[in-house]
Amino acid sequence: MKKLCIFISFLFVFLFGISATAAETPTAPYANAWELYQAWYENYPDYISGIWSTDGGMNLTFGIAEEADFEETKNEILALIENDGSASFAQQKYSYNYLKEIQEYMNTYFTNYDPALGLSAMGIYEMDNYVGIDFLEEKKDEQPVKDFVKLLIDKYGDAVQINYSEGVVHTLLEEPVPDIGLATVTLAEPSQNYLPVILLIGIAVVIACTIGGIAYAKKRKAAVLQTASGQTITTNMPANVKQTEIAVKNATLTPNSELDKKILEKTE
Repeated sequence: MKKLCIFISFLFVFLFGISATAAETPTAPYANAWELYQAWYENYPDYISGIWSTDGGMNLTFGIAEEADFEETKNEILALIENDGSASFAQQKYSYNYLKEIQEYMNTYFTNYDPALGLSAMGIYEMDNYVGIDFLEEKKDEQPVKDFVKLLIDKYGDAVQINYSEGVVHTLLEEPVPDIGLATVTLAEPSQNYLPVILLIGIAVVIACTIGGIAYAKKRKAAVLQTASGQTITTNMPANVKQTEIAVKNATLTPNSELDKKILEKTE
């Protein structure tokens, strides 16, 4: 009895220790880096400079802005995810929220489009940590473009990257986009060819009629004789010899034509 009490006491202490350890080790709120990214999507903390795929999959690299303490921020992010191996880290200069401010500033120029500026495209490059702004190549040497590019560089420095290209982006404009000689693609109206539909309907009707005919032929019973008791004997109900003898004995001949009738009268 004493040994049993000791064993139970030991078991109780062991289980209590496991429970206490589990209580001291809280589960991270996110299973991996991808889940954390989904929670942060388009609403990054100020210390994040960008997030991108490390290997083309769901393992992600978290860019940390230089204004934040790198190691402290790294540990803070790792504490949020269960699978530490799904996250990598890089130090970058600008926070994503700062780059987003530049994007919002530029959106006013795309919305209220001025053809003289030759704006073509814009986007945030999180891995490279800048806002890319594209101008039309043909406008590169024009004074309004030069002045605007200088304004952007003076204002944002290397947080913006200026590019020139031959493409053009259709923005939300009431006035037409400047013609730069690009080819126009016209989509042809789809032809209304009903022949395949008619053929399919015809085939369906033929199949339906065939199946219906087979089912009717199987169901139909052809009577071959009737017994003295009035029972009809069919091909599906074979008659015995006695039924056949009675049916033949009691049968009345019915002539099918006038000629048959006359022959029958003379025979009798």
